[in-house]
Amino acid sequence: MSATVSSVVVVGVDGSAESAHAADWAAHEAARRHATLHVLTAFRPYPAGLPGVPEAGEYTAGWPAIGQALVDGVVGRLQDRHPGLTVEGEYRLCDPRPALVQASRSAVMTVVGNRGSGRLPEVLTGSVALHLAARGESPVAVVPLPAGAEIPMTGPVLVGVDPLGSSQPALDLAFDEAARRGVELIAVLAGDRLVAHQGFARRPVRPLAVELEEDEAVLSEQLAGWAAKYPEVTVHARLMNGRPARCLARFAELTGSVPPQVTVVGSRGHGSLAGLVLGSTSHELIAAATGPVLVVPVPGGRG
Repeated sequence: MSATVSSVVVVGVDGSAESAHAADWAAHEAARRHATLHVLTAFRPYPAGLPGVPEAGEYTAGWPAIGQALVDGVVGRLQDRHPGLTVEGEYRLCDPRPALVQASRSAVMTVVGNRGSGRLPEVLTGSVALHLAARGESPVAVVPLPAGAEIPMTGPVLVGVDPLGSSQPALDLAFDEAARRGVELIAVLAGDRLVAHQGFARRPVRPLAVELEEDEAVLSEQLAGWAAKYPEVTVHARLMNGRPARCLARFAELTGSVPPQVTVVGSRGHGSLAGLVLGSTSHELIAAATGPVLVVPVPGGRG
């Protein structure tokens, strides 16, 4: 994947500390891609007409001014911090979910925080982040607010690999991100499959040598073409046993490695990463990750 001067990175904001951090991260990514940064905020209209609900005009009259002031403030702050970056802003009086999905159609990346609590409610709550990750038409970055609110500038790119091959779009972007950042790529094939059952109990067991060989062969096969395309990227392949989301979210802790600066996954898998976005696994990964999670749509993967 490559960006051009006309590329656009979209970031959703709501006035919260989480969205401010996501906007800072998005600004770095837009600058890295020589792209325009589009700051977007949206507020879902109040359901006027129901018993006890005021008329829409009365309720929403002040929101355009508040929304525009919020956007203008974020745009101004980012322009000051990134003087060479083109930053534009937009406010919409509509549900943030379809607004962000629509904006993603013309974006090279769409960025949101993993939750929000600003003056415009529900823009960056977990449900909105998951909705966008499931339906966005560009890669979607869900950015948590870490301790110290620092932008992760070091560490490798981490990518989750599906043994059945549906992770190819994620591998494409992961290699591109590693090359763009000048860092190593760590490819992880994880699965909660090497366990023994004793009644209702489950306990880990040592995998058989043949199982390891099969998994290593699958991982090497999926990485071979991309490694040849990106010879400048150093690749490390890792097999891990456990729930895929847990292995990815806690990779540094579980392996004693440097924390990744971004974790890349596909939006829908059919193997060990199945349901990564649209099920409980996705919720666990986005909620538990301490760094940005970059979700890549898989063609034909929605269902």
